[in-house]
Amino acid sequence: MKRFIEDNKTSLIVSLGVITVSSLAYLSYKQEFFKRRINPLPQTQNELVDLLHYQKRMVLNRDIVKTLRYVDRKLFLDEDCKNPYYDEPKPIGYNATISAPHMHAVMLDYLAAYIPKNNGLALDIGSGSGFVSACLADLMGATGKVVGVEHIPELVDRAKNSINKLDSELLNRIEFKVGDGIQGYDNGTKYDVIYLGAAIESLGVAATLIDQLKQGGRMIMPVGKSEDFHELMIVDKDIDGMVSVKSCGVVRFVPLVKNKEEQLSIYKSPNQTKSPDYSCS
Repeated sequence: MKRFIEDNKTSLIVSLGVITVSSLAYLSYKQEFFKRRINPLPQTQNELVDLLHYQKRMVLNRDIVKTLRYVDRKLFLDEDCKNPYYDEPKPIGYNATISAPHMHAVMLDYLAAYIPKNNGLALDIGSGSGFVSACLADLMGATGKVVGVEHIPELVDRAKNSINKLDSELLNRIEFKVGDGIQGYDNGTKYDVIYLGAAIESLGVAATLIDQLKQGGRMIMPVGKSEDFHELMIVDKDIDGMVSVKSCGVVRFVPLVKNKEEQLSIYKSPNQTKSPDYSCS
């Protein structure tokens, strides 16, 4: 009986300790939240990330938050762009846009646990402004590599110039390719993570990209026809090569097209989240 009481006393102490640690973490977060003045119309990169992290709760992973604070969105926009830190898509020319910041935040957050810290390989399809390529390069560190695929050469040049302004060393980790993003880029090895910054028509059309995903890797992409709202989908490939797919809500993106001519010939809808499902992980 005495041993039973002692064992239960130990269990109670451990449980109370876990509750205390959890409570302290929650109180610490609340204090940090109320200490910060959240600007709904951000004027700096830090204000933008505070809005997405503390108020909108669209980015939770600490590494992603840190990278989003570092990769300054303003550097990837035209110099005369008004309100560069507002949470809205912006044009970057050639009927292309840079996604709304919350979309970058949500999609990178879903990839966070799958981004290696060493010797990682990431594929950024529809790399456009280069913002996501820069984020992935920062997240993976000096030994990581990002391949960005974009079919408009002028946007590739723009992306390189923007990243050079941010941190020229990041360019050593990024290889931009001019080509059809639907085909991905087969360099003989598989990718740990794949990020699609434009909507692919169907999972069937994405088959080539799924094949380029490493076992144990994750891809995130908007899926649907060009003029519709799209489903934000996560594709996971387990260590045995089995593929699973789940939907994480409704979004709207520009369509992923094959070449520059198609890009310039159709109207593009802005990138925005309609109803993200935060139960995805």
